[in-house]
This record gives sequence, C-alpha cells and structure tokens, in this order.
Amino acid sequence: MTEPIIFLGCLLMTAEKNYWAIKLQFTRRTRIKREGGTHR
Repeated sequence: MTEPIIFLGCLLMTAEKNYWAIKLQFTRRTRIKREGGTHR
C-alpha cells in the first residue's frame, strides 16, 4: 500500500513544478505585454 502513495506524491510534486513554471512564464509574458517596453 506504500507504493501508490509514493507514486501520488511524485505526481503531485511534478504537477506543482509544472504549474509554477507555467504560471511564471504566463506572468512574465503578460508583464511584457502590459509594459510594452516603456520601462527601458
């Protein structure tokens, strides 16, 4: 019964990493769009 728990934990960790990476990319993209290169 310990194997599925470990498998779920690994899935959650990878999903969290992917979520944060996508969120960072999305915020960076929207920030660039919003500023439009005015702060250079």
